Amino acid sequence: MKLKPDIRSTEALGWAVLYMLLGWGWIVVSDHLLQLLPEAMQNTRMYSTLQTVKGLFWITLTGVIIFMLARAYIRLVRKAERDHEQLFADHPHPMWVYDRESLRFLEVNNAAVQIYGYSRAEFKSMTILDIRPEDDRARVRASVQGLKTGYHDAGTWEHIKRDGQRVLVEIHSHPVLFRGQIAQLVAVEDVTARKEAEAERLRLIDALQHSNRSLIEFNQLLSHHLRIPISNLMGLLPLLQSGTEAARAQVLRYLEQSAGSLDQISRDMAELLLAPLEAGQGQEKPFGAVLDAAAQPFGASLAGGMLALRCEPEAARTLPVRDRLLMPIVRKLIGIADRYREAHAAAVCFRLCQTSPQQMQLLCVFSGVDIPAPLAGAMAPGAHEEAMVSYLGGEGLGMYMLTTYLHLMGGRVVRSDLLERGWELEILLGTHTAAAP
Repeated sequence: MKLKPDIRSTEALGWAVLYMLLGWGWIVVSDHLLQLLPEAMQNTRMYSTLQTVKGLFWITLTGVIIFMLARAYIRLVRKAERDHEQLFADHPHPMWVYDRESLRFLEVNNAAVQIYGYSRAEFKSMTILDIRPEDDRARVRASVQGLKTGYHDAGTWEHIKRDGQRVLVEIHSHPVLFRGQIAQLVAVEDVTARKEAEAERLRLIDALQHSNRSLIEFNQLLSHHLRIPISNLMGLLPLLQSGTEAARAQVLRYLEQSAGSLDQISRDMAELLLAPLEAGQGQEKPFGAVLDAAAQPFGASLAGGMLALRCEPEAARTLPVRDRLLMPIVRKLIGIADRYREAHAAAVCFRLCQTSPQQMQLLCVFSGVDIPAPLAGAMAPGAHEEAMVSYLGGEGLGMYMLTTYLHLMGGRVVRSDLLERGWELEILLGTHTAAAP
């Protein structure tokens, strides 16, 4: 492959040729002019003196011209250097130059000082390993040793700022000659927000796919079991027209039970399935306020001393949660305690704690209740929905809807332990129900 000639070398050669031509021309012309002076041609000493004078004149003239040209060139070079230094110093992305042998910082720009938190003097006393996690340093050394000539895209790495904050960056570099030594010029781009947004996008896609699967499963289950109480009603109605009075009374009791089951299913559907759709209208409220609002339908039992609610620790009442999303869960659990309480007072203790910025743990301790073993077992992790729905009709389906709702909200049932005259239910609440910190 034929390389193109260096433009600067061609210009230098042109100036050299021009100088030689002017010099040759000056010699020829000045010698010809001396021959026009008869006195000089007859006087050898005068002729020699004039030759010296014209030589000195040419040297002085060209020296002045060369000085002026060199000074102009030096000014242009210095201006270009200042422009390049200014471009490096004021670049919006962190940039630095490091020695490829010692890995020490040789120069950093203003963005690196401002973003990473180190002063320029501190940077120059450090190596590029000092801003890397301990586990990455061997890979950094190997990457530097593998550098070749030309542009190098190092990919995504983790950097540590002075305050300990870790960021993801993309690194682009190029070898340079810096103050007489081989070095590497590096440009850094912070991609932490972009990577987090991409991870969040993938998480939302996964959550959406999970929600779609849950809704499909729920729809299949609901289409079958919602018709059970309806079929019972349709089958029992003709029996009212025949039979004894006692038989009709028994049919009425069955009708009442089927109607109650259907009502339970419809209320659970309205409360649990519409809550995610109303999430945008929900507010961030203290858990204590959500607990008090969820307990309002059970005011008679609470006022009569047949049901008691507690929150532990007391500080948990101030934890922020999404009211529209957590309300159906808490209300359903209070309803279970009210329905299965024994003759004496029942109590529910809600123990809420923040396990991570995106997750909360809710432990519900029921006492003074007689929870049926099949129902408690149906709430256990891994229980099949058929076992849940087949028990107590609408109540079982309501429990299945509760667990499905938890999954849709990014949560799950951790354990369901039946105790003597009590029940413990541990739930993890996902990012939707736990308010952002």
